[in-house]
Amino acid sequence: MPFLGGPSPAKRHQRAFTAFYKAYAPKLWGLILLANLPASQSETILINTLTKAWNHPDRQQSLSRQGLGWLLSFAYAEGLPNNLLKQALHTL
Repeated sequence: MPFLGGPSPAKRHQRAFTAFYKAYAPKLWGLILLANLPASQSETILINTLTKAWNHPDRQQSLSRQGLGWLLSFAYAEGLPNNLLKQALHTL
């Protein structure tokens, strides 16, 4: 039976994730690359960070209050070395 009243919940969820990804993945990826890690490790950090942030129950509130800083806390927990990132940011 088709969902009446607009897009299905799955379609809305997919659209919301796409918007989330487009808004944050490029910025986060750029910061991860500054750490100069192997590509596979960088990709894993990005994927795991976005997945954990997306699944976090307070995602919308945390993003609106802390934005990219909140995402970086997940990236650090996934293995992004914050000292390398700090050094890279200071050389820009």
